[in-house]
Amino acid sequence: MLEDSVAIGSDHVDARPHARKLRDFHALIVAAALICALTFPISWMTSPHRWWFFWVALAIATSAIGLSVVHRLFGPARERCQIERQLGGG
Repeated sequence: MLEDSVAIGSDHVDARPHARKLRDFHALIVAAALICALTFPISWMTSPHRWWFFWVALAIATSAIGLSVVHRLFGPARERCQIERQLGGG
């Protein structure tokens, strides 16, 4: 693991926030899987004819997809593209 005091290139500095966001996203996926694994048996035992478990899974999936789309549309690559466009067109 890199320490903050170690001299590193600008590419590594740019990659750190992305790596942290990716780690947080993976933590969200693991937490979502655990929540779904816990709510499934509760849903099955309390109301076997109404599976409210799917609403929990749908909400978690929607947030995960939303995070990935937002990152793809407004992430570091998009920012670099906009900067290059501004510098090249000026």
